[in-house]
Amino acid sequence: KGSVVARFLRDAGERGELKIYGDGQQTRDFIYVQDLCRAVIRGLESDCGGETFQIATGHETCIVDLAEMVCASLPELKVRIVHQDQRAGEIIKNYSCIDKARRILGWEPRVPLDLGLNLTVEWFRSRQDSPDAGDRAVRQGEAAGSLRLLRVIRDVHERADHRHSEGQHASVPGQVQKQGRAPDR
Repeated sequence: KGSVVARFLRDAGERGELKIYGDGQQTRDFIYVQDLCRAVIRGLESDCGGETFQIATGHETCIVDLAEMVCASLPELKVRIVHQDQRAGEIIKNYSCIDKARRILGWEPRVPLDLGLNLTVEWFRSRQDSPDAGDRAVRQGEAAGSLRLLRVIRDVHERADHRHSEGQHASVPGQVQKQGRAPDR
C-alpha cells in the first residue's frame, strides 16, 4: 500500500500533477515516520503486552489541503491539481483517537504536518539526486529514530534468543498476554 504523500510526491515529479478523487474533502490523519518509530519504541520498551494502540496525530487533514501543501513545497515544478470522479467506496473521514497511546505509553506526536512534509520532500529530493543519498542520510544521523527502533528490536530479539537458549520461557517485554479480558479501547 502506498501512502498518499509518497504518491503525490512521485506524481508531482513524474507527471507534474496531483490526482484527487472527488472534491478532495475526504480526510486522513498523517503522521511523520519519526513519530511512528518513537511510538513503536515506547511500546517495545513498555510492559503493555496485548494492547492495541492507534498511532497517529489525532488531527484530520483534507486531501485537497495536503495537495496544496505539496504544490507549495515544490514551487519549481509548477504542479497542478486535477480532480477526477469520486471512487466508489471511498472513505470520507479517517483519523484516529490517540488518547490511549498518550495515557499508557506517555507518547505524543511531535512533528507537525508541514514540517513532516518538508522533511519528506527533502528525503525524496535526496533520493533523486544520488543513488546512495539515502544511505548517506542514515550515516549522517538524519534517520536516528528509525535506527534506534532497529536497535531496540535487535536487543529484544537477542534477549529472547538468550532466554530460549537457556531453556527459559520468560516473555519478551510487550508480549505478555492478558487472558480473560478484552483490550481497553
